[in-house]
Amino acid sequence: MNELELYVDSLDPSLSNEEKVRLVQEWKKANRWNEQEVEVSEQVELEEVDLGTVKKKDGVAGADVPSVSAAPEDTGSQLENIFSELVVPEDELLKITNKTAAVVIESIQAEAGIILPNKAYLKAMKNRCYEVGALLILDDIQMGFGRTGKLFSFENYDYEPHIITLAKGMGGGMPIGAFVASKEMMDALQSKPALGHITTFGGHPVSCAAAMASLQVIIEENLSEKANEKGKIFTDTLKKHPLVKEVRQQGLMLAVDLGSEELGAKAMEVLWKNKLIVDQFLFNRTSFRIAPPLTISIEEIEDICEVLMESLDGI
Repeated sequence: MNELELYVDSLDPSLSNEEKVRLVQEWKKANRWNEQEVEVSEQVELEEVDLGTVKKKDGVAGADVPSVSAAPEDTGSQLENIFSELVVPEDELLKITNKTAAVVIESIQAEAGIILPNKAYLKAMKNRCYEVGALLILDDIQMGFGRTGKLFSFENYDYEPHIITLAKGMGGGMPIGAFVASKEMMDALQSKPALGHITTFGGHPVSCAAAMASLQVIIEENLSEKANEKGKIFTDTLKKHPLVKEVRQQGLMLAVDLGSEELGAKAMEVLWKNKLIVDQFLFNRTSFRIAPPLTISIEEIEDICEVLMESLDGI
């Protein structure tokens, strides 16, 4: 990567995704795209919405986006299938054109139920963006900071985005949001107007101190590397249960798929009753999520797996 800058823009993690739109727009103007009708092809909404939908809000807080139009609706309905296909769908990539300002992706579709990607698809998407001059934006809010077995999720899949949005695990429990881009891109936010990109609580010293301390622990204790080993213990145990149709796992982010919404709902009742904090996904009700702290010990995982198996027996 070239020289990078990190902008800590808010205590509200959702604003990291909103501010990427502002950066895209200013970069677009600087590169003489302002006279075109430009699409933002999004696999996520601008706030906490899954890759499985493609739609744009009418207004975005803090960003003026009059020239942004939504990508075709059929893109969203096909995303879950094409994302993990073994053959790269060239017709889908051709929807990214020289009128596309940016493509927003997650390396792993989170709220769709931890849908793991075809590495070739992500790499081909990156190449297509470079071909047509579109920006590739990675939403790493759920998967960043060691969750996937690497510090950032794109490191698992051999592609490099232009912009990364971050939050959640970044603060080690404290509220913080940020985005990363090259210095050249960040310079587009310095003028027209001057200081036009500022926030009331941006760069808050307490949250930033927590983020620095958290990053130091993740690196010094090799928590990213250990996440895959720990996650595999969950997978190897749970896949043996007859009710479990599939376990999708990358690092310490797992989806346990029971194959039906009815079983998914029953599992929630039993798991909560047994004092396990788990949840379902916004757009996948047949599965439940396992996403423990990166600091969880092997002994704790073994204890939890025992309760999980007993809970599934009780459904």
